Amino acid sequence: MQTETTQADCHHMADWLLTKGWDYFFTATFRTPENRADRAVARVSRVLEALPPARVFLASEPFEKGDYHVHGLYHYSRYWAATLPSYRLSGATIFEALYQGLGRARVEEVNSPLAVTNYCAKYVSKRMSDYGFAGWLRDWQE
Repeated sequence: MQTETTQADCHHMADWLLTKGWDYFFTATFRTPENRADRAVARVSRVLEALPPARVFLASEPFEKGDYHVHGLYHYSRYWAATLPSYRLSGATIFEALYQGLGRARVEEVNSPLAVTNYCAKYVSKRMSDYGFAGWLRDWQE
């Protein structure tokens, strides 16, 4: 029964994430290992707060030797893009923030929204990780 519930939870979360639309998928790995899932998510969230407003979903994943790394979905704010014509956050900007602030990073444009939302939801629904949301309410209502 637990397996069925977990699969259903994964599908529900992935379906909901899919409705939000995402520009980038990223993975952040820590220079200084993090052995708590909640702190891993909080560390990535703090680094991304330095960037212009966006909608962000974060999910930690067990990595090496009991440590965690974090996968995330990133959507730049359409509101800010319309308000400030020069505003357009690039994958390179996100990479630089993660790399400088945490360690290794990989940032990719989302080409398959279903694949990346399923990937992030998988760890949360298996209760193997922690997760978090970031961004202004306006950006989550888009």
